[in-house]
Amino acid sequence: MGHGLKHRLEYGVVWFLVGVFRLLPYRGALAIGWGIAWLGHNVVRYRRKVAYTRIRQVFPDLLPSKVRSIAWLSWRNLVFNVIDTLRVSKMDADWLRRHVVNAEDVYRTFDAAGIPAKGLVAISMHAGCAEIAARMLQVSDARVFVISKMQKNLLVSRKLFEMRGATGITFLPVSDGIYRQVLRRLRDGETLAMLSDLRVEGGTCVNFLGHQANVAPGAALFARRADVSLMIAVFSRVGWCKHRVDVKRILHPDMSLSVDADVQRMMQLAFDEFDQAIQAHPEQWFWHNKKWILGS
Repeated sequence: MGHGLKHRLEYGVVWFLVGVFRLLPYRGALAIGWGIAWLGHNVVRYRRKVAYTRIRQVFPDLLPSKVRSIAWLSWRNLVFNVIDTLRVSKMDADWLRRHVVNAEDVYRTFDAAGIPAKGLVAISMHAGCAEIAARMLQVSDARVFVISKMQKNLLVSRKLFEMRGATGITFLPVSDGIYRQVLRRLRDGETLAMLSDLRVEGGTCVNFLGHQANVAPGAALFARRADVSLMIAVFSRVGWCKHRVDVKRILHPDMSLSVDADVQRMMQLAFDEFDQAIQAHPEQWFWHNKKWILGS
């Protein structure tokens, strides 16, 4: 049931870290995170060789020193982004305007897109801190919700849901009725936020980073079925304490196409944007995940 000794210890660690990282000044919390990242990368060496292999798969001509640099910064950024997530309650409107370098441009884009009057599906990839974009949508009065699987440790899952949900973001656990719930919320004007750069069996095939990848079509399928827009965004970290949110495209369903063709079109356009972002700044993307998008 997720309540054994191991799970209780993990829960205690998470509770302790949440308290520490929320109490410390932002740069101080990130400094501790840098130390944790350094140990994980250089001592534990968590999935370091795997990251090297993946980077070389996409960028075969890079010098070894550049491959190592990309892998390190990708890992450090992940740890920093986790700390941001634990501090999400501090991300009020003033914090966002001070820490998101193009905040005013983002808010203008939201206004032009009719947010929050219309339902929306917002899609991105594992780069930067997605919580920041979700909070910016909330500041613009959008009602944001996400779909999330429960972790094996139910205590930790519930704590994270509670902490992140305290900002007003609704978390829908995966269930048999999730499809109908999502469509109902979208048609009621809510915003679904999703990360879609994971491999799935039997997904939609897209061209990505010089290869073909089967990816989850849910974002485009929900947009099509609910007849709402699909917003493609890319998040990135600028140095330690600054962030950037780039809205790349806002797509609309094409009802002249079949559902499958329209979903394929929108997902390919999304991954074209992700491809360009990774080619430009590979250190922003997370290369260490266990479900490699270009894997077999």
